[in-house]
Amino acid sequence: MKYNLTNETFLPSMISNFPSATKVSFFNMILGSLLYSLPALLLSLIIYFPIFWVFNKVIKNQIIRLIVTGFVLTLTTPLLYIFYNGYEQKLNHFYNAEIISWLITFCFSMYFYYTVNFIKN
Repeated sequence: MKYNLTNETFLPSMISNFPSATKVSFFNMILGSLLYSLPALLLSLIIYFPIFWVFNKVIKNQIIRLIVTGFVLTLTTPLLYIFYNGYEQKLNHFYNAEIISWLITFCFSMYFYYTVNFIKN
């Protein structure tokens, strides 16, 4: 589905790597994405609390602390994902849909983290 949005489903590299992309159901896409990203998500969860604790102690200004902490926490999952999946191979074969989805997720995550924590404090 995400590759159909950017017309990448029928690219030669997509057909050779993932020939059944057009036949995948929405539930299977979500499940596959979750399983594919599980190691990066688990490691991100483990390092979340040390990052939060360090920035909470080091940076005193609340707004700057929220922005920096949110940026670092949001950046950990994509970096772990790229590292876990082989950074040389992954960086050379990004599809437009992946780049768009990472950018939208990054912006939404930063906005959500800042809004929820600013309201809380």
